[in-house]
Amino acid sequence: MRMTLGNYHVHNQEQLLTQKQKQQQRQKQKLAQRISLRLDIIQEFRGEQFRVEAICPKCHCNLTIVQVIKGFNRDPHDTTTGCPKCEERFQSHLYQSNSYSRTTIEFLCPAQTLDQLRRLPIFFPDEIKVKNFTAYSSAIFHFGNLTVAFKELGINYKKKEKIDWKQKIHRFLGQAPDSEIARCAGISFSTISRMRKKLKIGRYHFE
Repeated sequence: MRMTLGNYHVHNQEQLLTQKQKQQQRQKQKLAQRISLRLDIIQEFRGEQFRVEAICPKCHCNLTIVQVIKGFNRDPHDTTTGCPKCEERFQSHLYQSNSYSRTTIEFLCPAQTLDQLRRLPIFFPDEIKVKNFTAYSSAIFHFGNLTVAFKELGINYKKKEKIDWKQKIHRFLGQAPDSEIARCAGISFSTISRMRKKLKIGRYHFE
């Protein structure tokens, strides 16, 4: 059966749409994987666990972390996310826990986190943690380290955090992107890359 020009055009459009959907799904998978690895590194380096919870109050959809991030509107004054099913906007939460405590706070998107950090004087890390725990925790979640977060603001943050990463870093080399390891440790990408190559460990590739 011969394909007419009109049918060919429709078929071609369907193929392009399918390819686009696959690319979008692949990007979401990579983002979810990157975040998961970052949280593993943060837990190992800092002894802190982070978990995002976002259940739509209207349709009860339990959003994934990627859906939460995609649902932010980047408005510094609106910290809600959007439900992908019913489009209801609501506040998601970030659960932070360590050996001593567990805290629930509003979850901020990267833009909202940076906006709040910008408004703070340049304190030491422990002082920022006390002054604005919400911005501090969201900064660690999104950027891995305050140094990286302030760099996004064009600020050279010299008040280094005390992170015991040197004895814990080796199990992540080649098992996570160099960039994620570097940002969580607050050191340069090239330092991680040289360390990995010196140990003859191959670069991490997303599955």
